[in-house]
Amino acid sequence: MVDQKALLHLMVSLSSYASLSTGFATALSPLVNCRSLKKGRVLVEVGRKEQLVWFLHAGTVKEVTAIQEQGTERVSWFWFPSDFIFYYPGFFAREPSASRIELVEDSLVLEIAYRDFISLVEKFSEVPLLIEKIRSRYENQRVSHSASLTTLNAKQRYLKFYQAHKNIFNVVKHKDIASFLGIKNDGFRRYH
Repeated sequence: MVDQKALLHLMVSLSSYASLSTGFATALSPLVNCRSLKKGRVLVEVGRKEQLVWFLHAGTVKEVTAIQEQGTERVSWFWFPSDFIFYYPGFFAREPSASRIELVEDSLVLEIAYRDFISLVEKFSEVPLLIEKIRSRYENQRVSHSASLTTLNAKQRYLKFYQAHKNIFNVVKHKDIASFLGIKNDGFRRYH
């Protein structure tokens, strides 16, 4: 059974990308599963083609990417409530994941199978537009983050992220935030 509040949250989010046809919510609802997942759970492993896409109703999720040259890993992305969680190079491109995606805290997600989501393409003309707008939003956010890593100094990156997501500083390990921001985590105190 799908949590109705979480399903409404999903529909409001989808409607922010495109106008939804009459009947879309009715068709989508039985295809969505609501799952409560525990902190530390890995949603996607490196090299795997995932069959599900998730909508984050509550919680925080991180993407961890291996740095082959250094034999290390870095946090390359975070997802927050109202985000769609899908891996790079892309759930919809059907390519294997280049990163690991795991829950930072206990989370409530809505999941839909790829085949079910694609089945809606035939019935609802807005689905291809939804897919492209969602992908475009996340690509733009990643480009913006990459630009911040090269154009802003460490303090500016920290303050920008802190102002946008201050609540997660009590949830996420500071070393993960520092990794994402490209700064040393031992210096957080001097920025705040």
